[in-house]
Amino acid sequence: MLGTILDCLFFANFKLKVIEKNEFHILHISSAKSWRGGERQISFLATELKKINVRQTIFCANKSEIANWCFANNIDFITYDKIFSLNPLVAFEIKKICKKYPVTHIHTHDSHAHTFAVLAISLFKINIPLIVHRRVDFPIKNNFLSIWKYNHPAVKSIICVSDFIKKLIEPAIKNKQLIKTIYSGIDLSVKPIGTTDLRKEFNIPDDNLIIINLSAIAPHKDYFTFVNTAEILLKKGLKVTFLLIGGDGGEATDIAEFIEKKKIKDNLIMTGHRTDVQDILAQADLMLFTSKTEGLGGATLDALLAGVPVVSTKVGGVQEIIEHEKTGLLAPIGNAKMLAEQVERMINDNQLRQACIENGIIKTRLFSKEQNAEKILSIYYSIHQNG
Repeated sequence: MLGTILDCLFFANFKLKVIEKNEFHILHISSAKSWRGGERQISFLATELKKINVRQTIFCANKSEIANWCFANNIDFITYDKIFSLNPLVAFEIKKICKKYPVTHIHTHDSHAHTFAVLAISLFKINIPLIVHRRVDFPIKNNFLSIWKYNHPAVKSIICVSDFIKKLIEPAIKNKQLIKTIYSGIDLSVKPIGTTDLRKEFNIPDDNLIIINLSAIAPHKDYFTFVNTAEILLKKGLKVTFLLIGGDGGEATDIAEFIEKKKIKDNLIMTGHRTDVQDILAQADLMLFTSKTEGLGGATLDALLAGVPVVSTKVGGVQEIIEHEKTGLLAPIGNAKMLAEQVERMINDNQLRQACIENGIIKTRLFSKEQNAEKILSIYYSIHQNG
């Protein structure tokens, strides 16, 4: 308890320093054009920094979703034409931004952004500390560019969104003290707005359960296993409607054809990208999360917060959220048979389901966007103090 109070006092004192001295200007760099987990985290962080008057600029790809978000939310941003990942013109733009403001910290939020920043620092002799965010759950590539940019002297902190990723990248990092785990954040205050009626919209029978996955239709989400699991459950006579909720991440056509081949399209619906996620979660009976790689698995946090029980593959950082038989149920990656068994357990065992729901809601308190921002602020401040 004392430690928690001291932490709160530290962060409160730190925030006052930032407001009074206005000593930081953070340059966030993003290269993604779509809106997925990483972009959501940038939006949360930028919003929290704005609340305490930390100066910041988001340098992002032209016609990207994060640029649209910045415009809508009055966040300073500058766009660039990415073209390719080693584009020196992008590095030159970074140099001009750093000179204009001036920037005190560069925070990169994906691999290409990291490359652009290191190019700028190296080509134009920019003496600004670099913070690297790592969200993907595969080892750092064993090539010159990857090893060079992760061990560049300008890199002062590497933020991993899970301990799983931290352990995965440690072998490639010379100064392992730079690596910190800071979990991604969620908005604990969100509530359903009540404008969506899933059963009416998709003609779902009143006695059917609604099982969802809330992810882009991308290869690493392994929707083929999701479809196979659904097929097993439907063949057993389970009254379920499955909803795949997410935009096309490169595999939507293949998954649609696979559903057609399985002849279960009446019970397995692809909704496309949705903005009414909280309404959807409020009406879901279960989340079936089938990823084969996952840095953290933020969608499972959204489900837990909404009181939706989760059955997931035992993958990456998800295991730091979903504790088997405590906050959810886990099964091996790609194993549709065992996933189906765990879904049946969650549906049929009322005591287990209720325990997972209650424990899951408690678990989400460790992942607030406010805590995420405070921990990142502490890294900015530590780097600033230590030069």
